[in-house]
Amino acid sequence: MLLPTTPGAQLVTNALLSSPHLFENAATGLLLSDPTINFERMVRHMKAAQTNWITNLPTIGLHDAEFKSYLNEVGVGLPKEFEILAKFKASGMKIIASLTDISEASALAKLNPNAVLVLPKASDYLDGWPSLEMRQRSEKAVRSALMQLGWNGLCLGYRAPSEVKGTPCVERPKKLES
Repeated sequence: MLLPTTPGAQLVTNALLSSPHLFENAATGLLLSDPTINFERMVRHMKAAQTNWITNLPTIGLHDAEFKSYLNEVGVGLPKEFEILAKFKASGMKIIASLTDISEASALAKLNPNAVLVLPKASDYLDGWPSLEMRQRSEKAVRSALMQLGWNGLCLGYRAPSEVKGTPCVERPKKLES
């Protein structure tokens, strides 16, 4: 089984406890498929720091299909991430579900996340930073797939700081026409 070699979530927990002011009204990103996360303790510490948003970032979705299938076989794949996101939502936290393409949209729509973050896959970086046009096409495809599934929430795109100025990186999709 694949096990983390660093303290991972414990580092976040320690930071929440020692510097809660840094996390107030912020989102916390965790590798939610990490089998060592103590869910109840993490929720308690996040709420104490007034952090009420969680996201599955980094996400297993960044990897290629073969590697993702290996992770799924040992119970630490995307289904595990979405299961833990659902638990955070049930505990009263708001969730930003990170995904990389429309193949993940069906499972994600069932979560009814507060927001979605569309990320490029790791392989998209082979020739450098993925173009804004490529990322926007992916975001549009994901938005469209989610809308077809009945989800109509906030969809966030991944941007470099230089791309944010004058470029809408946050878009709330229009409702589907009946």
